[in-house]
Amino acid sequence: MRQRILIISALLELYALLLANLQALGGVRTDEAKYLLNIPYPHPPLLRWIIHSTEFIPFQEMLWRVLLASLLAQSVWFVWDMARDHHLPDRMLACGAWLLSTGVLLQAGSIVLAPVTAVEALVLLWLASRRDLLERFGGWIAVFWLTSLFTAYQAVLYTPLVWRLLRSKERIACIIGVPILLLALYALSNPISLASFLVHDPSGALLLSQRAWDFARDWMLGGSLLISAVGTWGILRSRDRSLLAAFLLTTLYVLFARREYNAVLFTPLFVAGVASLCAERHHPHSFPLLACFAAAAGILTSLSPPSRVPGPARATMRAIATKQKTGDLMIAGSFGHEWEFESAVPVRHYAPHHLAEAQAVVCLSPCDPPLDSIEWKRLPTAPVEAWVRK
Repeated sequence: MRQRILIISALLELYALLLANLQALGGVRTDEAKYLLNIPYPHPPLLRWIIHSTEFIPFQEMLWRVLLASLLAQSVWFVWDMARDHHLPDRMLACGAWLLSTGVLLQAGSIVLAPVTAVEALVLLWLASRRDLLERFGGWIAVFWLTSLFTAYQAVLYTPLVWRLLRSKERIACIIGVPILLLALYALSNPISLASFLVHDPSGALLLSQRAWDFARDWMLGGSLLISAVGTWGILRSRDRSLLAAFLLTTLYVLFARREYNAVLFTPLFVAGVASLCAERHHPHSFPLLACFAAAAGILTSLSPPSRVPGPARATMRAIATKQKTGDLMIAGSFGHEWEFESAVPVRHYAPHHLAEAQAVVCLSPCDPPLDSIEWKRLPTAPVEAWVRK
């Protein structure tokens, strides 16, 4: 048995490495750069501080891609234990619902916090199935819950799952109320962070039909469509009020939050719904359904794959770095945090009256006024318009 577990764990790790490398093909995205650089929004500081503390490691980016991909892949053991009373085919079906969801396939290996929050929800669902552990280690729920809240605001969506784990009003007030109060105090001390989390369409101009389509897309990607449908049906049939409440909260949030990585927030809930259906009775068609899960995952992932083409920031900064000048980097136009991550020098918005302090200028939009070719030299190898001081 131990040898079998080691073999499966190794295969899961290979699966994680594959997904991490697929994510790495697209380079560092702007949201990933925020956590690598510990930029204080939109989430609380715990995990982004831990990620930033490894900046001295030359392969920091790849290290966290592998760690986070491994976290998602190896979390299937929680699902395996949640379904311990099921028949083996049904148990494998529940595990397949996690590993084959598009939310996991598209987010494993990305350096964002939504997949971590999804794993935290999966742990809460697992704890609900292990009352023996709750009796012995109930106090650790408070620590885990506080850690979850200070990792990402979205953990609040799973408050009903924590509520289900508690039995007395005193424990509910202490374990749920106190961490949320601390999170509220932190949010009030950092209003920009809270605003960036809550406000996704400040103009309010997004059409209802577009919101509905964005929600439908995230719902489908959260479980590869087929897992989404089976999981939602299982949630509705389960009569588990805490699971249904968490699903409704997540639905409301995703409906108004336009972020491509929000789909994975549905995934642990869909897995719980699939496991709930399997608990009702033995399903003789579990293996064919598992094959359908895999086919649906392949189709949806191929229709919306992670970007395999890196942005211009890394190649541009490498071209500039070869010139070994001193001074800041100025960028004309709108740019993301990935430019700050790739740059070894401070990055500033283009300001002609401060050009004397710059060693290089990148023109993502036309530089106004244009640079003097007598003092500046354009880099022909850069993928965008870039100039260095002669």
